[in-house]
Amino acid sequence: IPGGAPAAATPDGAPAATIPGGAPVGSDAAAGTCAEDTSPIRIGAVSTLSGLVGANGAGQQAGLQAWLQDVNARGGILCRPVELTVVDDGGDPARHAALKRQLIQDGGITAVVGEYSPLTAQAGAQVSQEFGIPQIGGLSASPADFTSALSFPFQGSAYPESTALGRYRTIGSGSRVAIFYVSEVDFGVIAADTFQQSWEANGGETVVRASISLAQPDFTAEVARAQSAGADTVYLASEISGCNRFFDAARRQGYRPTLLANSSCFHVNLRSSADVASDRFVTVTTFEAPISPIPAVAAMRDAVALYQPQLEDPANDGTVMRGWASGRLFELAVAQAGGRADPQSLVDAMHALQDVTLDGLIPPLSWPEGPHPERLCAKLLLFDGTDYNPITPDFLC
Repeated sequence: IPGGAPAAATPDGAPAATIPGGAPVGSDAAAGTCAEDTSPIRIGAVSTLSGLVGANGAGQQAGLQAWLQDVNARGGILCRPVELTVVDDGGDPARHAALKRQLIQDGGITAVVGEYSPLTAQAGAQVSQEFGIPQIGGLSASPADFTSALSFPFQGSAYPESTALGRYRTIGSGSRVAIFYVSEVDFGVIAADTFQQSWEANGGETVVRASISLAQPDFTAEVARAQSAGADTVYLASEISGCNRFFDAARRQGYRPTLLANSSCFHVNLRSSADVASDRFVTVTTFEAPISPIPAVAAMRDAVALYQPQLEDPANDGTVMRGWASGRLFELAVAQAGGRADPQSLVDAMHALQDVTLDGLIPPLSWPEGPHPERLCAKLLLFDGTDYNPITPDFLC
């Protein structure tokens, strides 16, 4: 990094976070450590912010925007301000591809950062590949995230989350599971397959397996089927509204199983089902728990509270960390590249990074040349009606 390391650098080499209410800490501009080129860095994301799964991306978007405001308040990355453009694809793959091409060709972005595209990632990855644009962080849930050499995802979702949830069989008291999974996205089938393999490998039995729809308004039939099969546990590969609808049906029918669900149901809105979900809902994260007291997580919560106050409770939203950590990872890549932010410099920087933890936000990750497959590290959390508290303090890897 020209001029030496920035003041108050973190162990990963990225500048330390802003302390809300005070002067920026570790600001590159304040420390006099600047890149030769101090022009703005342009990044973007084509995310699904409306439609069937749009609401689930709100936390991730808030985390990304909080990082953007925080890093610019610190003087940018090596004195380079960051400009972020986020556009909504509405869950339409063709629209996603067209918008991404427009961001690259007309918007001049050099990286895709923190994108939320559960239904459209494959279309976007093809466009990024066509133009040689790296995709950093983001949802990390689609097969496209792990097959493109230009995608630099976190651990993943379907494989690590569902494997860890299957291992709950050895922690909880249940043994007979009913599996329900969304049919509109690849994630649903992959997550269900992975969970079933893990559950049965840990001594459990699958008594029901069936697909559901993101648009399904009611789960009365599914609850009845699980009850009649004697399922003491239900695994649901859906999103937060689906989890709430399942608990609504379970409440009406007096069914009280343990419910296991991926991080797409890790949301503060589950408090509306606290009467049936409290101490019965187990979810998972591939990041440090957002309720954690460690400084790197506290910095995220403080920044979100300062810059994105509309978000109800970042300590209990499993999606916020993805956006924040995506920004932090991009920040680290630019610092590794000495302030350069052209696509090839960013790709080379990502390849050079080793055992990155973002000060404890993620388990150690590296991104060598070639595709970056999902990696098994996750933490289980139990919902107590208000908060999501870790069951497994350490990552299950």
